[in-house]
Amino acid sequence: MKTVIGLGRLLLVVGVLGLFPAEPIHAGCSDPSGNERDMRYNDEYHTYEFCDGTQWVSMGKPIPGRGGGGFFVITKTVYDGNFGSTRDDLSAPDKKCLTELTTETGWKGYSVANTKGRLIAAKVHAFLCTERNCNALVPFTTYYFGNAADRTAGGASFTTDAQGDGPNDSADWRAANYFGGDYFYWTGYRAPRTDSSWNDGPTGGGYQCKTTNSWDTGTNNAKGVYGRSASTIRGRWWAGNDPCDQTHHLICYVDP
Repeated sequence: MKTVIGLGRLLLVVGVLGLFPAEPIHAGCSDPSGNERDMRYNDEYHTYEFCDGTQWVSMGKPIPGRGGGGFFVITKTVYDGNFGSTRDDLSAPDKKCLTELTTETGWKGYSVANTKGRLIAAKVHAFLCTERNCNALVPFTTYYFGNAADRTAGGASFTTDAQGDGPNDSADWRAANYFGGDYFYWTGYRAPRTDSSWNDGPTGGGYQCKTTNSWDTGTNNAKGVYGRSASTIRGRWWAGNDPCDQTHHLICYVDP
């Protein structure tokens, strides 16, 4: 026996159903996959997260990349001051950074950066200056530390100012939640604005291993500025200078 609902009754049913709020439709969370209201414990950062329907949200300490930040990673490899290039730009060290951050997959933050498609040439750069320009970070952005040679190091962060300068603090970059050791790395002449902030405009000539004509490895007695993680002030990016045939690490950064 069939049950027939008249038009009037059908409209009444539809009207009643319309009184109830519709459930929002979300695509769900990724890295890892999850549905709205799911909870998980993040072993890497030792805190709980919940899925809000589109992304994982930390219930405790900040987690790199969850809020759209970038990454600030020291390389496993050391390089001489010319990076095998004679070009009058930063393309050679930028390529070194992209190769390292996509080859060394154990650094803290790699999974987020890779999943979100950030490990591309447009977003990965060397924290370095030539005589004419500096690679500048994104303004008002949080960058999280990592170490391409140590998956346990990193997780701390700094936030850039309106000019994209940082770190705007006096943190010890040797600490386990920063680079996790005492490192020397090429920076070029990225002059300090204060003891806690750099300036993205190169200051003066020389001391970048990059002359107006070509990169130099020391044959013309050129020198390049390096930073040292053991400092808690401007020495973190402006500690001294070495002949360009010496080898130091690089800092590679990933924009959001």
